[in-house]
Amino acid sequence: MKKMFVLLLLIMCGMMTGAACTPESPPLPPVYGDDSSSAVLIDSSAPDGDDTAAPVTAWDDNNGELLEISFHWIGEGGASDFIRTDDKEMLDKLRSALKGIRVIKESEERVTDDSTVILYTADRKSGRIDFEHGGLVKDGKRYDIEGYTALQTVLNEIEDRFPEWKKKYDEWIHRMSEASDRIKEVTTGYSYQKADTEARRTTILKLLHTLETDGLVKEGSIYDDGGTISFMYNCSEEGVCGGIMIKDPDPMMN
Repeated sequence: MKKMFVLLLLIMCGMMTGAACTPESPPLPPVYGDDSSSAVLIDSSAPDGDDTAAPVTAWDDNNGELLEISFHWIGEGGASDFIRTDDKEMLDKLRSALKGIRVIKESEERVTDDSTVILYTADRKSGRIDFEHGGLVKDGKRYDIEGYTALQTVLNEIEDRFPEWKKKYDEWIHRMSEASDRIKEVTTGYSYQKADTEARRTTILKLLHTLETDGLVKEGSIYDDGGTISFMYNCSEEGVCGGIMIKDPDPMMN
């Protein structure tokens, strides 16, 4: 992931949000960028150093320990709500299942109504893992795999425990997470990563206005400065500032 200097935006957003976060609150939802303050900046640029010759795997231990995941199913009836957990036992089971997946071969089969999207935050990386009709999807290609049944069993267990797990945190945390997951799903998508700045802008503004209508983004808070679109999560009276970088940074600034 390209590194970007976002301190000024974080400071400005932090001043706007004040005491939106409390010491008892869990970490902010997993997004690209620095989420160490009450501001959340989502980096929508493509990751660095894609190695097309590297073996295709579902999980890379270089990501570090799993800290939190959210996922949802997409079927004939549309997409389910995101399921979320930071439970260590479940995360250990999930990582084990992901490591147990073995890629057999690339497949030409593609479907649009049977997929699973997993968004993850690990201690060295945040990212996304896609499955389609029981196969792994990576960089726009689908692969036949072994081990998906074991993964699905773990995801079902996480879903079964979700109602009880939700009680750990306040409602405003879940509202912010719901918006953050929907944003992250779009910005980490393969087609979005390959899109130009104007296509990204159109996609993000449409999404944010939908979240505004759904009451998850504060009305009138969306602002486009050309390279970053900022907004306020409608998760508390003060709100929490968020931002989405739609323009790739100048490589000379790295």
